[in-house]
Amino acid sequence: MQVDSYKVKAGPEGYLPPAAACVGVCLPERGYALLEGELVPEERALEEIARRLLSARNPVFFPGPLILWDWKEGVAEKARALQTLAREVGAKIIPMPDYRPKYPMI
Repeated sequence: MQVDSYKVKAGPEGYLPPAAACVGVCLPERGYALLEGELVPEERALEEIARRLLSARNPVFFPGPLILWDWKEGVAEKARALQTLAREVGAKIIPMPDYRPKYPMI
């Protein structure tokens, strides 16, 4: 079975795109990463992240509950790394302690 490369289209579809698994996206093996739905070596993905962060007009990080709440060992180090990265690239940090919508969806 061949799955065509899928990209989210501009417009209404962007508000509720299909689940990644439904369009053939698989989790990467160790040493690889997903870059816009394509499996690439981790090094290439990190280079692309750095390029986009440094060229962004208004870079913003949205750390979620896994980073905000120091709930297990190693989380505090990740939070400090995020703060350092944001400071180096001049990014804002907007905490997202809860992802649930404020109002029920109709």
